[in-house]
Amino acid sequence: PYSLKIGQVLNLIQVYDEAIEFVDSEDNPLSFIDYILYLENGTEVVGTTDDKGLSQKISMSVQISIVDFDFLIDTSIIEEMEELI
Repeated sequence: PYSLKIGQVLNLIQVYDEAIEFVDSEDNPLSFIDYILYLENGTEVVGTTDDKGLSQKISMSVQISIVDFDFLIDTSIIEEMEELI
């Protein structure tokens, strides 16, 4: 059952395996930030960026787009950041 035969048709699926880089306005990586990505097929990907600001790899059999994203940050932290600006 695990051998190939001459004339056999193989159906191969292309896999898209991508990571997203999160950076600030000065292109510095946003490390260890929680996020949620909303993909056009209705899938939501929740994760945390690594030390280089990269998301976990998203593997899909078809190419899709990110339609929106959110940072999963405590609102009190956002308020403190706004006060510093």
